[in-house]
Amino acid sequence: MTKEQAREYIDRWRLVNEHIKQEIRETPPELKLKQMAAIFGAAEYLGWKAPPCS
Repeated sequence: MTKEQAREYIDRWRLVNEHIKQEIRETPPELKLKQMAAIFGAAEYLGWKAPPCS
């Protein structure tokens, strides 16, 4: 991989990351809460438990 190819690769991933950040900013709080509840539900289903709080 040349320096130019590496630079192009990094630039493409910067664009991808910016797009993802924008999507997260635009996601309504209600959807974020539903997604979080689904993740917690999946963890509970798999038997994963949070460590006890100190």
